[in-house]
Amino acid sequence: MATIRQQQLANNIVLNLQEQRWKRLQDLLINSGYSELVGKKNAKNIIQRPGVQKVLESMGFNETAVRAIVSEIMFLGEESNRLRAVDIINKMLGL
Repeated sequence: MATIRQQQLANNIVLNLQEQRWKRLQDLLINSGYSELVGKKNAKNIIQRPGVQKVLESMGFNETAVRAIVSEIMFLGEESNRLRAVDIINKMLGL
């Protein structure tokens, strides 16, 4: 079962992508209630935890959805956002 912070993190990740704000993962962690130290040093580990992944999956955010988002950005997004979007999404999924 996901903790409250993990649930908040998953919500922030999805909102970040939907609104195309492109915040860094460590900023999303801090906004979700994690400390700055944890956000800076353990961002990738936290995003890969089962609780976060389960909440993301329950929200329809899986590898297929990520590929669709990346495809949309690659074809419709502004040129400056394309590479950044791919990089951020990969980091969010721990790829």
